[in-house]
Amino acid sequence: MFERDEVPDGGQLFYRSRDGAVRILRGGLAVSNGLGFSPDGRMLYHAESTAGVWAYSLGQDGMPGRPDMFARIDDCDWPGRSIAEGGVWVACWRSGANSALSPGRRTGSNLDAAIPHIVSLCFGGPDLTDLYVATGGNAEHPGKGGVVRIKTEVPGLRPFKSSPGLISSAG
Repeated sequence: MFERDEVPDGGQLFYRSRDGAVRILRGGLAVSNGLGFSPDGRMLYHAESTAGVWAYSLGQDGMPGRPDMFARIDDCDWPGRSIAEGGVWVACWRSGANSALSPGRRTGSNLDAAIPHIVSLCFGGPDLTDLYVATGGNAEHPGKGGVVRIKTEVPGLRPFKSSPGLISSAG
């Protein structure tokens, strides 16, 4: 999609309450690419690959409010999203970088990988300071890809647990 400058549209982000009611949070999404929660569980992050990362405040009932643009990035590959104490880490497909983000700006490290196209990030290791970076090839670099481990100063978080099917995206 990024290589061909294609921008699909029509994807939707859904919320399903515990009682089974379904609500569309956003429509017309080009590339809905994943979700993550803040450490305290009061914020939902959602990436739209061609636009950036959106943030939704969650009400007492867990219902997301209106989204605000958290960080504009036109090539974020949201399966690469990882939450850490210092911000939201996002993998970037076209630029081959990963960034730690705070509201509205990049704040942390960028990785310029020898292997193109960062597709996923996750924290691991006993103290969650190992950042695992998955990369992939493309038409210019067929068969390229790998996993790189980077030591970080700020630990990541364990995945937020939620009830299956409460929030999902479709594109």
